[in-house]
Amino acid sequence: MCSLLKMDETTILAFLKKVTTDYEEKKLSEEEKRIISEFFMEFSFLQDKSDKSEKNMMKYLFLGWFIHSNFAK
Repeated sequence: MCSLLKMDETTILAFLKKVTTDYEEKKLSEEEKRIISEFFMEFSFLQDKSDKSEKNMMKYLFLGWFIHSNFAK
């Protein structure tokens, strides 16, 4: 089991708040922003209970390609 899964809720919330603050204050590197973008896309996809049709999958993949091509440089 991943050690992150064993963390208590307070630790995870504090981490997410710090990441949010650092992002707002432009303290994150391009690599850190890329990782956050990947997390955002994956989490959004997992939370999306709507239609996972081919059309929606293409939109999701295009968004991933767009973010990758703009943040991976």
